[in-house]
Amino acid sequence: MPGHAGFDTASYPGDLAMEAFRERYAFSGYYLNSPCHRDEPAGEWTPWMGRWRFLTSLGYGLAVIYVGHQRNGVSPCTATTQSWQQGQADAEDAITQAEKDQLRGDVTIFLDIEGGPPLSSDCMDYCGGWLTTMLSTQYHPGFYSSWRNGDTLITKASEWYQETGHDGRRPACWLYKIDDSFVPESRQPGDTGKAYADIWQGRMNIEETHRHPITGIAYTLRVDQNVATSANPSGVWCPE
Repeated sequence: MPGHAGFDTASYPGDLAMEAFRERYAFSGYYLNSPCHRDEPAGEWTPWMGRWRFLTSLGYGLAVIYVGHQRNGVSPCTATTQSWQQGQADAEDAITQAEKDQLRGDVTIFLDIEGGPPLSSDCMDYCGGWLTTMLSTQYHPGFYSSWRNGDTLITKASEWYQETGHDGRRPACWLYKIDDSFVPESRQPGDTGKAYADIWQGRMNIEETHRHPITGIAYTLRVDQNVATSANPSGVWCPE
């Protein structure tokens, strides 16, 4: 059974563009301000925060993303410290950002981890600090990473869950695996070969155009295309 189609793009594209893209997509990525998502030159991107109520009113589900510290060289980000303590600090910052945006406490937040395999020991410590801190709150942890890192993250996460008294659970997993034949409406996350995948990002940096349902104006964006097991991967609901 096919999953639910979604897209993500780093900069908020505007309300009218989001209305146009709703024609195809059930959910979108939703970026929290973070170490690697708030240091771009002024004016080159528009933050997503503050817009989740509008997006859910359109019927979008959301996949909430926090782009934390990255290993040096795998991204343009200059925040490259990875340690258990930094993971704890970034989890606390993600929670602060979510609370500032008034996202309720049972939302899943995906930590963006670029690069690998292999993931360095510092990176694994960073992920452990993030996950165990998140587990001490009502928010749910998730990881966004390469499908090649999935088994390593899931195996290690099971240890962190046991150590914190959360045995039998696992983090949400958003895996990227590029496939030029990927069409989100006809695929499902398990097609990555990872049965635990909750979201599969199958294509990146694709130029796509949709017309606004009322004005007919065309909006073109560069997006990453995804498919998920849920139409609302992070469980963000608009209050009545």
